[in-house]
Amino acid sequence: LSFGHVPRVGDSFCGGGSIPFEAARIGCEAYASDLNPVAGLLTWASLNLLGGGEKIHRDVSRAQHEVFAATDRQIYDWGIEHNARGERAEAFLYCVEVKPEGCDYYIPLPPSWVISEKFRIVALWKQVPGSDRLKPEVTEVSETEFKLFKAKKGATVANSRVLDPFNPDRSWSVEGLRGPSGLRRWTNDDVLPHPDDVFQERLYCIRWSKKVVRNGRPKLERRYAAPEKSDIAREEQALSLLRERFSDWQRKGFIPSKQIASGYNTDQPVRERGWTHWHHLFTPRQLLVHGAVAEQFASMDNGSVETRVASFLTVAMLANWDSKLCIWNTNLAKSGGIGAFEQTFANQALNTLFNFGSRGLQGLDGFKLSRLQGSEAGGDAQVLDARDNSKDVDMWITDPPYADAVNYHELGDFFLA
Repeated sequence: LSFGHVPRVGDSFCGGGSIPFEAARIGCEAYASDLNPVAGLLTWASLNLLGGGEKIHRDVSRAQHEVFAATDRQIYDWGIEHNARGERAEAFLYCVEVKPEGCDYYIPLPPSWVISEKFRIVALWKQVPGSDRLKPEVTEVSETEFKLFKAKKGATVANSRVLDPFNPDRSWSVEGLRGPSGLRRWTNDDVLPHPDDVFQERLYCIRWSKKVVRNGRPKLERRYAAPEKSDIAREEQALSLLRERFSDWQRKGFIPSKQIASGYNTDQPVRERGWTHWHHLFTPRQLLVHGAVAEQFASMDNGSVETRVASFLTVAMLANWDSKLCIWNTNLAKSGGIGAFEQTFANQALNTLFNFGSRGLQGLDGFKLSRLQGSEAGGDAQVLDARDNSKDVDMWITDPPYADAVNYHELGDFFLA
């Protein structure tokens, strides 16, 4: 009544599309624009997936279920997540290690060796005669001992310095370890550090789970353990499977192939780890699983536009929640304190970590677009010149320019890649 026609609402910097979606949901005509193509995709998805109606919801949900079921069968056949005890891996924890000048062994670097607060699980390290690699031991400790670990007992990196775990009088500057010329720049073919790189990566803990029946009720039992020889063999199997598919998957877009463009945020992984391509932010296991999911989506016959967009967003969510930039939170409330991963962009930056992890496929299942809801809003997305002012809109909604604080144009490349 106020406008004499259906109100037209515009959002000049639409981001994830919440304002256009809500405007359409209450019956307005919605217009939106953004310079970031990721934002354009998200807004289209808000209108056409969330607001797409029951049929689209069913089609997308069915396609995602089929893709994850097929990937689950593939992973079982590959044998990279299951052990001989009938357990399946939920989480793989890795750490960076270095061998400073004058030190006879590689020092694993996490700032804390607490793994799970609920179960008081920590990692200990022991020297192995004749080896320059320390051996991890994952164990439960007493409450008194656990308080010491929470207070950083055994930490091997603090205040940007590497600490010798067996000689408290020795330490080295992390920046000094990188050297005056910086680190070796990784190439596209690299998926692991070279043997002579300053920073190495290793698996030090796996959380296993197994379904059992206790007192007539099904229960999921969990176990934290240091990797055994069979676990290392599964790591090598994942690496071998990835190498067999690497070039083909990059060519088809199933895994990233783009270089990291220089910028305020994007220079950080290059400077701190030597990573030059977006796929360097993922372990071989992560690339293999994400690529397998993407391949299954691509193999769907006669997939609708909505289903294809849902597949893009699903793979992007897997990347966000399963990269080498995901913090291991030892007491995340929603995990019940057993330990869980944060997302890559928990603080809107590309922070490299000294310990990180990889989810098993079952830990990724929750990132499907499984909660689609909303009215049939509908919408159209066009690639236009932002200076085109051909649309008359009753009400424009905008927000402050975040780019001074967060470089979205750089961080968005993570998802585009």
